[in-house]
Amino acid sequence: MGLATRPLLCLCLLGALTLPAASEWRTKIQRSALEHVKSAQRDLAEGLVPRALAHARTILLPRDIRIAIDAGPADPIAAEALRRAAISAADQWERALGREVRFFWTDPSSAEVRVTFAPSVRLGGAEVAGKAVWRRGILDWGHGQADYTLSATIHVRTELDGRAFPEPAIRQTLLHELGHVLGLDDSPVLGHVMGPVDPSRPVSEPALSELESLLALRDAARQVEAASFLSLHDRPGAVR
Repeated sequence: MGLATRPLLCLCLLGALTLPAASEWRTKIQRSALEHVKSAQRDLAEGLVPRALAHARTILLPRDIRIAIDAGPADPIAAEALRRAAISAADQWERALGREVRFFWTDPSSAEVRVTFAPSVRLGGAEVAGKAVWRRGILDWGHGQADYTLSATIHVRTELDGRAFPEPAIRQTLLHELGHVLGLDDSPVLGHVMGPVDPSRPVSEPALSELESLLALRDAARQVEAASFLSLHDRPGAVR
C-alpha cells in the first residue's frame, strides 16, 4: 500500500477540539491554550495581575525553551540526522514567529521539552509518525508572585516498514509536535504542518492559516501582558 494514499498522522494526547469562534481561527487552537488567554483576561479584570501575566506567558513563552534530544539506539550518523531535523524544525518556528520564541538546546536533565526517537511510535494501538504529551500551567505562590510552567515530551518514529523514515518527514513530525507545544491543535488538511504526514510529500513550513491563528493567539496574550504592565505601573507606590 502506497504511503501517499495512507499518510501517517502526527497525533498527540490532547484530542482535536473546535474553538467557539471558528470563523476567527482558520487553524484550530488548543482549547487549553485558549483557556489560558481567557483566564488571563479574567484575572486582569479582577486585579489579579501576577496571575494574569503568568497565564499570558504560558502562550508567549518569553524565556528560552530548554529542549533536549534523546536519539535512543541510533548509530552516530543516524543520530546526527535526527539532531539536524530537530534543530531545523525548532529554527523554522523561531523564524516564523520573528524570534519571539527561542529554543535553547541543553541536556535532558534540565530540559523542559524532551524529544525522543524510536523505530516505532504507537497511539491507541495505531502506528503514528509522532505524538506529544505536554503541560502548560501557572504557579501561584501568593503575595503577588506567580509564574508559568511548561513541560513536554515528544516521541518521533525513525522507521517505517523496515526502512528509515525520511528525514524531511521526521522534520515535519517535529514541526507538528512543536506546534502543539506552541498552542496549535491538529488539522485534517494534508499539506498543513499540523495535518497528516505524507512521507513522500512532507511539509516544510507552517501554512499561512496556521501561522495567522498562532499569531492571533499570541496577540491576545500580548494584549493582556501589556495591560498588566500598565496596571502594575499605575498601582499606588509603583516606581515611576
